[in-house]
Amino acid sequence: MTPPEKRRLLYVIALALVLRLFVFLTTPLVGADCHSFFDAARLLASGEPYRTQTVHPLYPALYAIASLVTGEYETAGKGVSLILGVLTLLPLYFLSRSLFGHTAAVFSAFFLAVNPTHVRLSADIISDTAYVFFIVMSIWIACEVILRQSYSFCVLLTLCVISPAPRALASWWLSC
Repeated sequence: MTPPEKRRLLYVIALALVLRLFVFLTTPLVGADCHSFFDAARLLASGEPYRTQTVHPLYPALYAIASLVTGEYETAGKGVSLILGVLTLLPLYFLSRSLFGHTAAVFSAFFLAVNPTHVRLSADIISDTAYVFFIVMSIWIACEVILRQSYSFCVLLTLCVISPAPRALASWWLSC
């Protein structure tokens, strides 16, 4: 990646961070289903066994780790969503760059950076940004495995693909 390409990508990331921080700081309320994430994160942070079937354990685990740093669950949950929302730009950029080139990659990252729904979800206690991050990461890694014909990323690909799986398995099991 050349210095001008790095600079353009950093501008897009900075724009995404500024937009998400603005929404993060100006949104006083959190989503309606955040109470289940609060409960799961508190259980995980206290070391008690994870007993709930309503949410997958990955997002509350990240949330619990962040709450140990921030000392507050609301800020930690919103912070995890914000970080994952901004980090989603990187695999999207690299996926687009490997398929279509730098210009298309910058535009795709820019459009995700200013997408109102993604910006709003990146500032709320909700696992949608975690799902989007791992889906885009999975597609990028799968594309790299296919294009390079190198299977060294297969373990990382497997982790990215199965990370949201406990929620899907719990939903399937509860519906039986």
